[in-house]
Amino acid sequence: MIVRIDNKPFLKTVLLSYFIFFACVSALAAHPCSTEFKIDTVEKEGVSSIRLTPTNPNVSVIQPQFNRVGKFSGGLAPVQVGDKWGYIDFTYCSLSL
Repeated sequence: MIVRIDNKPFLKTVLLSYFIFFACVSALAAHPCSTEFKIDTVEKEGVSSIRLTPTNPNVSVIQPQFNRVGKFSGGLAPVQVGDKWGYIDFTYCSLSL
């Protein structure tokens, strides 16, 4: 049985509702990479932090290198290592303290 709908505004509304519904459902689904980590809460010297441990052998975690990092502007971002400040570029190779 084939149903023909001649009411184009109705058809457009149904299709738009269908698109919005599935866009929202896909946005709420967990990203596959987010499920590849075990989350542990670590407390050290009264400060709590989260430790991510990869459960997938093909995933690696880069250890934090900086105490503080600012936003990129003009291709550089301010970073703090210890008590010194410097700038890094997008490759994280150019560091001047």
